[in-house]
Amino acid sequence: MSELKLIDGHLLAAIEQLEEATKKIHDLPLQPEKDHVRSIAKAFGHIMAIRLHLFELDPSLKSEIDHDVQPDGELTAEQKNTVESLSSETLLDVDKVILSHVQHKWRKVAMVVALTMNEFDDDLWDLPDIFFSMRIKKLVEAGKLESQGDLRYMRYSEVRLQ
Repeated sequence: MSELKLIDGHLLAAIEQLEEATKKIHDLPLQPEKDHVRSIAKAFGHIMAIRLHLFELDPSLKSEIDHDVQPDGELTAEQKNTVESLSSETLLDVDKVILSHVQHKWRKVAMVVALTMNEFDDDLWDLPDIFFSMRIKKLVEAGKLESQGDLRYMRYSEVRLQ
């Protein structure tokens, strides 16, 4: 096994651990919850940035997808209600921030989501990563972004500017 593949495996394990930690934080009275989750999202973004550098050094790493991974999921009823209450102006603001994190070279959707989530204040922080991933899908459908991979899997799909 190459060193790059080994490092990528460690980074993937770290991502899984961060995801588990996020779930646990929501279940505990660990305050301030939003600050802790935001810190984890930043760590996730840094890990994804490292992985992108690994992919540049060894593009074959990108194609090794964990086939046991489930699609990202759906919004809960409460989250859907929150999203439906957002103004069109707020949605445009979200889209602008998303677009500011997309480049002309391919970038993982999960990375764009993490970078985007880090920019919003408490009003949008309660929205899950799935919401931001859904906005990316809308931008692809509108022809503002080009995608590759299955957008139902933000960790295994990429976008770039047209």
